[in-house]
Amino acid sequence: MDNRLDLTFGKDSPDISPDESNVFAVVRLDEEHFITRYLNISGSISGYNDVTQKVGANRLVTTSMGKPVVTSWQFGLGRVVSLSTDNGKFWSSELYSGENARLMPSIINWVVGDWYYQPQNETQKKVKLPPFFNKQARDFIFQLYLQGFVSN
Repeated sequence: MDNRLDLTFGKDSPDISPDESNVFAVVRLDEEHFITRYLNISGSISGYNDVTQKVGANRLVTTSMGKPVVTSWQFGLGRVVSLSTDNGKFWSSELYSGENARLMPSIINWVVGDWYYQPQNETQKKVKLPPFFNKQARDFIFQLYLQGFVSN
């Protein structure tokens, strides 16, 4: 049995001929998951990484052809999310603007889950963060919290 991982990076999808449109509508597939529950995803992306979702993963947002854009799953005690498009610079700027802009904070909130952060001084608010995070991870998550990307 061949257990190698096969990834294809780039704009082109193997099931789209080059003369067809390079714009793909995005669809919220799972309306009950924490990440997508209160989101009304609309718009389109002009590219994605052609990936196959992991067995047991939840397909949350897809292209109109069913290609996964956002998938989630559990790994041990942790949570994982795969975003198979870019950071908005080339392919997916519509996912980072308007109503869709709530997608990334929802992803971060779900992945982080329940967490505590011990403040460095008394003016900072105490927030939850599990003990297995190292100091750099705690500081990074706390900065996201201060900027409003992660809620308590």
